[in-house]
Order: sequence, then C-alpha cells, then structure tokens
Amino acid sequence: MSQQMPDEQRFLEAAYGPSTAKEGICRQIVDHITLGINICRQCDDEKCPWCNAVREFQKLMLQIKVVLNMRNLEAEMYAEQSNALLTIVKSQPEFGTPGIIHTYVRDAILKHDRRLTYGQKCFRLITEGTFPIDSHFLKIDIVWRNLLTWHEYGTEHQVVRHDPWYPYDIFHRTIHAKFLNENDEEFVANTECLICTEVMIPSGEGDPNRWCIACHCGHQLCIKCYDMWLSKAKNVFNCPFCRACLVCGDSRSPCPYHDLEDTPAETKPLLDFLNEIKYEGFGPLLGFTVDTFWSLREATRDLRIRAALVEKNLRELDNGSSPDSESYPDNSVLDYYEQEYEQVVAEFREVVKRFRCGGQDVDHAFER
Repeated sequence: MSQQMPDEQRFLEAAYGPSTAKEGICRQIVDHITLGINICRQCDDEKCPWCNAVREFQKLMLQIKVVLNMRNLEAEMYAEQSNALLTIVKSQPEFGTPGIIHTYVRDAILKHDRRLTYGQKCFRLITEGTFPIDSHFLKIDIVWRNLLTWHEYGTEHQVVRHDPWYPYDIFHRTIHAKFLNENDEEFVANTECLICTEVMIPSGEGDPNRWCIACHCGHQLCIKCYDMWLSKAKNVFNCPFCRACLVCGDSRSPCPYHDLEDTPAETKPLLDFLNEIKYEGFGPLLGFTVDTFWSLREATRDLRIRAALVEKNLRELDNGSSPDSESYPDNSVLDYYEQEYEQVVAEFREVVKRFRCGGQDVDHAFER
C-alpha cells in the first residue's frame, strides 16, 4: 500500500473507505446521480447534445461504481483499483474541463445557483469545477469528497447558510428548453430566429450557435440568442416573447412557482429561523432528511420573507428611521409588528408539522 501514489490512495480511502457504512453511502450517491441525471428530455436522436451528455455522465458514474464495488481493500487490490480508475479517466478526456457535459449542465440549470438541487450541485462541481492540478485521481478525490459532504451534511449550517435563497427542487420539472432536430414535428426548415433573424438549423448540424431551441411555451429561437437572454436574466427566467416561465412553462407572469423577483426584504435563512424559535443547535437536525429540509425551505419561503420584513420594520422603528415613528409615537405600531411576527412563527410551525421523517412528527424538535 505504501508504494501507491498518495492521491490514488487518498481517493480510494475517501471514496470507498474501509467501512461497510461508507461503502454503502458511496454506492447510494452513485445511484442517486445515475437516476437524477435524467432531468433531460431523452430522445432517440444519437446527435442530441443533451442526451449525449446524459449518457456520458451515466457511463462515468457506472464506471466509478464498478471500482467502488471491489470489496477487497487489501494492499494487492489497490493496484487493480488504481488501474481501473486510470482506465476511467483516460476514457473521459473532458472530465473536469469544459465540454459537452459542461454545456449540458450549464444550460440545464439556466446558469443560476438558485435553481440547483444539492444533486445538481454535484453535477456542476464535476463539470464546471476548476482543478489547478493535473492528477485525474485527485480530481475524482475532490469530487467524491464534496459528494459525501452533500450526502452526509446537506443540512448542516456551514453548507447551506451561505445561500439563504436556495429553493427546493422546483418540483422536479424539466428546467431547460429543448433542442430541435430535423425529425421533430416542431422544427420547420428555414425558420428565422425572431430575435436575430438568422435562419436556424437542426441540432447537431453546422454552427451550434444557430441550433434551434424550443421553450416550454413553444416559442423558438437560436441557441446564441437564448444564451444571451439567459445571461441578462437576474431574478426570473421567462420566455423573451410571451414571458411564460422557462422553468415550467406556466403562462402566468410572474410564475407563481418560480418567481424570484425582488422582495421587500431578503429571505430569512431557514436555519436562523429554526434556531430563533427554540430549535437550538444544528447537529443532528432531528426529524429532517436532506430532501425534507429542501422541501421545508421552499414551503416556508414566503413566511420567511414576511419574518424578514417584520424584523426590518422593527429595526427601523428602533433607530427612528421608520416614517411610523413620528406618526405613531405610542407603542401601537410596535405591538402590531410583534403580533405579526408571532403569527408568522405560528404558521411556520404548522408547516413544519406537516413534514415527517420516517413517520416521525418533526414537531418534537420544538419541544426541546
């Protein structure tokens, strides 16, 4: 074992580990990614860049899984695992560098961190991660360490505190537009992009910037204009023509599910809110799985905005900057805001009661 390269040994120990528990965790992660990657609209076109990216990513995950399933971790087996890993990374020249998988993930998540699930965070790490090293083994090491972190500590304060806006999995809907090829009924030859007026072409042919894309609402434009439109979007992603939601296709504007327009106050982080209402400590988060936690964040987003707004108004009253300070010199406004905050807390607790973990009511956490 001592003769092995340090980075190979580091990966094998970090990703596989001597314990059966860690081995199981790694395999669960691979299974999760292999299934979760199917957020793409799969089609039968072998040239479809979206589907090719999915297939390549699945192939990579399955290859790594084979290596992880090598049960014997004695010294003589490290050489076999090392050779298997070397074969994997040699067959994946785009690993850790911009390429077709990178393009798939980038467009699938609409280039916006607020759209990511924790699983998609893993995809992005692999495809967009910057590795200032040449070792393929160390690249895989970094990826797997992060996958383990998200799996084991996905609800820990240090992992999610930096992103209080992080929404849940947006109901597992497809979150990107569809590339059209010549076999699609929607594709019409010699159709001009409604933005740049250039003639669009089927995906997989000619200049990729002219490939035709169809939004959920049915409007079509070229990939170049689509990317440009997305790059200018800040808080909400909608069709440039009809303003339908690009995430789910809802025709209402703003979309009631995926509206990220500016709010009157920055959303109060879920962990902070839980801690303030006698949910002390962050480990373990009793009654919460990772999926439950993300669901709770999405379900309570409006309530946490209300809580943040009340706190903002209370701060303004306290420092005298609120216009209500002079209009209502007594405590009537203060009493109103305090009652409003109590109402938000009560509603928040009712929402939490609906989220259960293995049949166990998570409301017990508030009784500590």
